[in-house]
Amino acid sequence: MKRYLLLLVLLTTVLLVACGNNATDKQTGTAKENDSENAVKNTNEEQINNRKFKVTLPKAVDQLKETYSSASLTGVELEKDWGNFVYEVSGVDDERSYKVEINAETGELMSKKAKKLDKEDRGGVEKQQDSFTLDDLMTMDEVMELTLKEAGKGYVTQLTLEKELDFRFYEITVMDGDKESTYKIDAKTGKVLEVEED
Repeated sequence: MKRYLLLLVLLTTVLLVACGNNATDKQTGTAKENDSENAVKNTNEEQINNRKFKVTLPKAVDQLKETYSSASLTGVELEKDWGNFVYEVSGVDDERSYKVEINAETGELMSKKAKKLDKEDRGGVEKQQDSFTLDDLMTMDEVMELTLKEAGKGYVTQLTLEKELDFRFYEITVMDGDKESTYKIDAKTGKVLEVEED
């Protein structure tokens, strides 16, 4: 009788352990599936490429000039911020620097700021050094396509356009899984100037 009871307890223990492992495997499988779904969802939520925004880069620059008529363009950044894709457009005139934030999907002017320039930057000094136009530059879509071709895979999460020493360039951030790379691209020729990997 003791043997029978011992055998019964042993079989019950084995069955409980097996059922527990099976439940754990199912939970792990579900967790892995959810992680994969979340990764795809996050990719879709954060990527800038393959999106058609209501506001294009030229329209965002026009919004700066409509808001501050004397401003000349000094930079543009596009990225997801607090759940919205936002253009941050910077400009300058002889006395002040300006910044507007525009919802890329709705066109809403989210914020605007004007700040007096430091004394050494007034009188057109900063305007001369940092301002530029979009004339003869690659479009945002063209530069993202070129960058992704260079990267081989991934998606764009941030785009910046600025000027440095009479040289206009895009900086494009590409995510591929956990790997982040930033490409510096000549805005006129599309030449890859530099790649930084984090």
